[in-house]
Amino acid sequence: MGSIGTSVAGAAITASFPAPAPALTVLAVGSVGLVFMATPVIMSAASLLVPTVGLWTGAAVALAGGFRGST
Repeated sequence: MGSIGTSVAGAAITASFPAPAPALTVLAVGSVGLVFMATPVIMSAASLLVPTVGLWTGAAVALAGGFRGST
């Protein structure tokens, strides 16, 4: 979604500024490329983080439940 928005913004900028259009086009394409390159990294980081957070939350809830049950 973000990469589409970036390319649309790049196209709009290119259309409104005819003089530096090639430079802006290259910049827009480059930023879209960066987003695509970063996406797998972000996704893998998220996939590692979510189970870890779930695990810690589960452990905290279990501990809290244990303490509540014992008092």
